[in-house]
Amino acid sequence: MYKIYRNNEVIATTDRLVYIKKHPTNDSFVPAEESDAEGIAVQSSSQVFALMGNKIKGLEQVVVVEADGGTLIDNTNADVEHIADILSVDIISNMSEKDRAIAVTNRWLKNELRKGMVWEDGNTYTITDRKQSNLLSQLVIGSVQVINGADPNEVTLRWNETGKPQTDWKYADLCKLAYDIRDHVDSLVVKQQKAEEQIVKAKTDDKVEKVLRGFHIDEE
Repeated sequence: MYKIYRNNEVIATTDRLVYIKKHPTNDSFVPAEESDAEGIAVQSSSQVFALMGNKIKGLEQVVVVEADGGTLIDNTNADVEHIADILSVDIISNMSEKDRAIAVTNRWLKNELRKGMVWEDGNTYTITDRKQSNLLSQLVIGSVQVINGADPNEVTLRWNETGKPQTDWKYADLCKLAYDIRDHVDSLVVKQQKAEEQIVKAKTDDKVEKVLRGFHIDEE
């Protein structure tokens, strides 16, 4: 579920939203990738909003937050996430100490995913959920070719390091990258989940804060 915040108040909730941007030659909107979106359309209520940081005439600016299992995760586009982080301080201040701490660990996890992963070739690869999904699609294409009799060493797929154009990859090499990304992401998720479990079990706010301090100290 997504929660739409305006001035730190929830004004809409939805199970599905569409990222949009202004059409280059007229005043209409067209679908967009999250990374270059200027606004959102809430399908359940046919409402349209500008994402915080984007001034669009006639539209209110909002921050989108994804509610995941009772915790809050920033879900704005990359260009305005820093604004969402600033606003989230006020949002989090209205939570219980446990919910606030869990939200902080979730933000840490998402920030780590945005950083990407440095692989064995020395290059950095994007590991966001969207990019992992795209990688899986590439591997499915390769797997189908292998199942249909193609030599795995002859199957060529396309992939790219962060900020660079796509290049040809051998199927086996891309599989290796995918496995290593999975292991890296799993380690981050396990760290966050362990912290969340400790927070939930904490008996006092002081113990919650101690868990949170330890969580960050591990990263220093």
